[in-house]
Amino acid sequence: MGYEMYVDLSSLETVKDDGQGWIFKVNLFRSPEDSGAIEGTYTLTYKIAHGQAWLYNDSTHSWQEIPMRKKEIKHNQIADFVAVNLCYKQKTGQYLNDDYGYAKGMEHYYKGE
Repeated sequence: MGYEMYVDLSSLETVKDDGQGWIFKVNLFRSPEDSGAIEGTYTLTYKIAHGQAWLYNDSTHSWQEIPMRKKEIKHNQIADFVAVNLCYKQKTGQYLNDDYGYAKGMEHYYKGE
């Protein structure tokens, strides 16, 4: 059995937005697949600059690049790819990079609809 992730867009909080990049925090909920139960809540920090996105790793105190092309995304990076695109859309009205329509297609799952 796998897990589902939900993005709480109401928790979206800008940390820094200086015109060179946007750093923000957002809550993600983890749920066992098809259970309807929330198992955990995680606050993650992301950065977007120049069409690229990164996830802040609290353990290493460094930024990890999130591939923004569907063909480069590994399974364990899908939640971050979709979360970044949904947050960017919330802020700007458009996806950061959704050349193949993947984020749009996954949007209703990650928003819990």
